[in-house]
Formats: sequence, structure tokens, C-alpha cells
Amino acid sequence: MDKNGNYKVVYGLKLDQIPKGDLKVMINAHGALGSIADRSIEEIAKYISTIEQATGEDFSVRKVSLIPCDLKGEYAIKLLSKLRKRGISNAKSQC
Repeated sequence: MDKNGNYKVVYGLKLDQIPKGDLKVMINAHGALGSIADRSIEEIAKYISTIEQATGEDFSVRKVSLIPCDLKGEYAIKLLSKLRKRGISNAKSQC
């Protein structure tokens, strides 16, 4: 997702074509301490929340995979906290 909230499907279905159910979001970009591709934890949480809202009531983000290098485990903990504040309470994260 770019800084304007526009997303691009690299592989798989577009958001409106995904079957109902649980969603897995994979974040794959350059990582550095405290950010992914120069985006804050709050921005990443906002993008994930946007995806969940765009897919509708029959969907729920259940897993967030963080692939970028140089992230620490605390990043995932902070991201989950931000997601909970945005109403995504059942997600699990892995680095």
C-alpha cells in the first residue's frame, strides 16, 4: 500500500474477490529499527485496518506476517497493540 492508501495486488485475488473468512496480511518491505519502508507502526496499523474495512463484515484479519529485516520482537508487540486500538483484536503476529 502506498502512502496514499492505494494498494496493489502483487499475487492473488483483489480485495473484492477474496473468499469470506480469515485474512492473513504479509508485510514485505525494507525494515529498519522502528519502521518498515519509512512508515511508522501507526501507519502500518492503519493500512491493515483499511484492508479489513475494505473487505467487509465477513472477514477478519487473523494473522500478520512481518518479513522485513532488522525488526525486533517488540515491533510485533507494538503493532498488535495499535491494531487492537483500531478494533482488530484477534490478530496474531510473527516476525
